[in-house]
Amino acid sequence: NCDIFSAAGRTVLERDIPEEYEEKWAIVYSEQKKEKKSGTESATIFRLGNEWLALPTNIIDEISDISEIHSIPHQRTPILRGLMNLRGQMIVCVSLGRLLEIEKYKEYENNDTQNRTYERMIAVNHNETGFVFLVSEVKSTYRFLPEELKEPPSTLSHAKGTFTKGILLWQDHDVAYLDAELLFYTLNKKLS
Repeated sequence: NCDIFSAAGRTVLERDIPEEYEEKWAIVYSEQKKEKKSGTESATIFRLGNEWLALPTNIIDEISDISEIHSIPHQRTPILRGLMNLRGQMIVCVSLGRLLEIEKYKEYENNDTQNRTYERMIAVNHNETGFVFLVSEVKSTYRFLPEELKEPPSTLSHAKGTFTKGILLWQDHDVAYLDAELLFYTLNKKLS
């Protein structure tokens, strides 16, 4: 609302375009467009302990900072951690690490902030059944074609191998793409 700032803004917007700007965009627009492939699937990649895992993105409700886990008295199920408050709703918190027999990752002992990771909470929902589990870190969402899934090797641990639908190659990491149907079926069965 100030005349001085308005004049300064007009000066910035009305200045001449640098020559290299036009050349740069001419090269970008002259490149052949990459053909988009249809039929891709989406996976959310995360780390649990030292293992890289992925779940279908469409079952993930929320990824957030860890909140308090409320214990449930007299429960004896090893994979049940307790209850968590998720946007005012209590949801069951499970230990995916115990289910898949993955050991917890050792935290960094030094002050290396560049390689520090932050644990997150992932809320998943499938067929109106929801769970929350903690992970060592969440990396990204990755799109892939179904034929990119490789068969899991027979050397996978029994529990992890059971739930692995296939292996994805992502940034030089082998990522176990988990079978969501089997995972939810097993969690429901173990908790009932």
